[in-house]
Amino acid sequence: MKVLTVILSLCLCTGIMQAQETNSRSFIKQYSGKEGYTVVTVNRTAIKLASLLTRMQGAPKEELTFLSGIEEVQVLSLSWHKDRTNALEKAFLTFCETDGYDSILESEESGEIVRIYCSFNDRAINGFIIWSREAGNVNVVFLNGCFTFEDMKVVMDKKGGNLRF
Repeated sequence: MKVLTVILSLCLCTGIMQAQETNSRSFIKQYSGKEGYTVVTVNRTAIKLASLLTRMQGAPKEELTFLSGIEEVQVLSLSWHKDRTNALEKAFLTFCETDGYDSILESEESGEIVRIYCSFNDRAINGFIIWSREAGNVNVVFLNGCFTFEDMKVVMDKKGGNLRF
């Protein structure tokens, strides 16, 4: 029964992760190639390589656990332009609302705004988005993947955090 539960959980995470990736890709694709915007995608192969190099350097297991949950990292950057920045922020907030990302942290200091959004269900975190806006730029970083609460608890416990589920 335990094996069946694990297999079912992996299938659910994979399906949800694929949906999140597709939606974030669609969002980013709107801006790809347009003047003032830069798009960078780090695929699963590069993340596996980073995980391997991290393991070879003797990284703690909890760091590898977090890395193994990341399927893709996408970065959208905009060189500051007031009208474009406001339009991007409006489109981004609509995307978050539509795709079930909730704000979990907001920080504002010296004109820089950083927000972190998270999409999750009862079993796992499906992705994070980091929104950063400062005088010269806007950066949106999508971390697509499946991070179980158990894995996140291991990371937080080892790093001295106090995470409760």
